[in-house]
Amino acid sequence: MINKYKDKFDLIDHVILGIKFNNDLIRGEYTLVKERMRLESPKYRLLKKSKLLVYAQSIGAVGSLKNIANKLISGIKPSKKKKTVIPKSEKDKYDEYLKNFEKLIATYGFDKERFVFLLNLNETPKLFIEYLQLHDYNYIDFSKALDSSKLPTDLVYDKHWNNHGRTIVANLISDYIKNIDN
Repeated sequence: MINKYKDKFDLIDHVILGIKFNNDLIRGEYTLVKERMRLESPKYRLLKKSKLLVYAQSIGAVGSLKNIANKLISGIKPSKKKKTVIPKSEKDKYDEYLKNFEKLIATYGFDKERFVFLLNLNETPKLFIEYLQLHDYNYIDFSKALDSSKLPTDLVYDKHWNNHGRTIVANLISDYIKNIDN
């Protein structure tokens, strides 16, 4: 997105990039994923609006919303045979994700003065943290602040932050920006 709207992002002093090592670095390039575009259909968006359905899906009471939406969109079709995938070791996976990160940085660039990562260090491999530190990438860790909260920081029906969690993270970002601007 930053690359596509470079002229707009060039006007912004500081950009905070939330990153989940195990989700965001599974590929070394970002292109249009047609399967994801089907999830933007009006029928699927309608399904997502039902919090009860989303909650039921998250606890396994119903199949995934993606499967339900696919059946609604394209009718019930015979299931395709799935390829057997040999699982990679954690080290191999981390090495691949690190290479993907390096490729993304090489492809899209990264302004270390303006860009900072927002990370949950509890869920980020130490290998990646050490890499960021070694290469002088800045990051904000929100894990300790959320973990130390006496009030819930997540929504009941999923793992997105609630208002309290968002306030904690916003304060961390605000403090970070105040410190670099002084």
